[in-house]
Amino acid sequence: MRKTKIIGVLTMFVSLFVISVAGANAQQPDAPTGIAVAVDSLTRNLVTWIDEASASGETYNVYVSESPIVDIAATGVTKVGRDVAEGDQSFLHVLYTAQTSGPVSYYYAVTSVSALREENVAISPGSNATTNATENDAIATGMIALISTPVVIDGDIGEFTSQTIPFLMDDAHGWVEGDVTDDADLSAKAYVMVDSDNLYFAGDITDESLVQNFSGFGTWNGDSFELHVGLYPLPAKLDHNQRFKRASEPDYQFRLSPNEETWMHVPFPGRGDNQSPSHVVDYVEIAVAPRDGGYFLESRIPLQGLLDDPIMQGHPAGQDSLFVPELGMVLPIDFTLSDGDTEAYDGHRYYFWEGPDIPRPFQSPLVWSQAVIAEPQIATSVNSPEGRRITIPDNFALGANFPNPFVTAVSSSAINAPRASSGQTTIRYSLSQPESVSLKVFDILGREVVTLVQGRFQAGEHSISWNGRDRVQNLVAPGMYFYRLQVSGNVKTRKMLLLR
Repeated sequence: MRKTKIIGVLTMFVSLFVISVAGANAQQPDAPTGIAVAVDSLTRNLVTWIDEASASGETYNVYVSESPIVDIAATGVTKVGRDVAEGDQSFLHVLYTAQTSGPVSYYYAVTSVSALREENVAISPGSNATTNATENDAIATGMIALISTPVVIDGDIGEFTSQTIPFLMDDAHGWVEGDVTDDADLSAKAYVMVDSDNLYFAGDITDESLVQNFSGFGTWNGDSFELHVGLYPLPAKLDHNQRFKRASEPDYQFRLSPNEETWMHVPFPGRGDNQSPSHVVDYVEIAVAPRDGGYFLESRIPLQGLLDDPIMQGHPAGQDSLFVPELGMVLPIDFTLSDGDTEAYDGHRYYFWEGPDIPRPFQSPLVWSQAVIAEPQIATSVNSPEGRRITIPDNFALGANFPNPFVTAVSSSAINAPRASSGQTTIRYSLSQPESVSLKVFDILGREVVTLVQGRFQAGEHSISWNGRDRVQNLVAPGMYFYRLQVSGNVKTRKMLLLR
């Protein structure tokens, strides 16, 4: 009996402890403080903040607006950062816009989200949300309109032309392969829209000799239009997946033909193109309407239908996530237009492809362009080079500092102290060719603390140490810091934690 009572008491204490811990984790977190913004590089702003301390397991959302933010639900306020982990305390915002590239001034706000997914919508007073807009240049991208009224799939693409900006595939934009001669031979305007349940794709295709004698996997040999899209928001970087992924980052390839046939190609790990299943997706609605010199095509792709597809469910990489569109999301996207003028393969026109030395869009998402989800609008087509994709040369690398966190030593004096001394951290970087290099340390408010490296260096591995002192050799306060390596106009940034 005594043993039973002891076990019962222990069980009660364990239960109370679990409830207490769960309660602490589920506690509604306070708003973060110390929100600051610094221009990380052209087209990118670095947003930083101090985590709130009352809860644990919380995450953070980042919002942006061209006007002071007093309510995150107000018109013009867009969520750009989602579920930033506790402890990260930073978000790199790549500045995409749906229309015109050039200078933009943005206000930012950061909110906290509890472990139970409840958002505290309070905005810290005096933060960058309401004062001190940060100006930088934006990248003009293609546009996906977020609509509320479903599109009727009937071959009339007026609903697309009245609400969204087209992606242009013509002699002035994109690339050709094969015997495509000019715009009259093969060209197109591609349109994309989305609502809570469907992805909509349409094309105004010019094709002087419409011949479609191929079906199934071989539709690329004849006349067809392909949509390549990743149904997940791009992270705060310009790079895309190198290989097709599933689950939380699902990449899709749809091929639609003028005979109203829709196929989906599903790459499997370890299989070649001809071994990967390509199958009719009969749950995709499609309509085609001929016109002089070409045809109109529009389709509706149900988001839930993609998850219910038996082949997708059986994919070894796992079940795809249901896509939930939000304003401000940037999706990887691209298009391929195929031609079969002579009743055989004649050529392709690509929206974004840089030539035969890199993969084609249907071979790798790495070369896809991107598009921002925006409010329905009409504007000039956005197809300038900077709006298609910016490739950052991989000519340098910036390593994580070690140790991290590190503890300053009061006796340390020199910035470039010997490795054997205490109270410092070492930063390593490498160059693939001789370059002009700048390596600086910034505090969480974006203020420059010290310049560690400035000058031209040879190719190879390099390292520098920092002892936690500023440019005049005063010890800096403990906390989060950022070190930024700039090489020939390109920038990489990492963070480090200094303790005392």
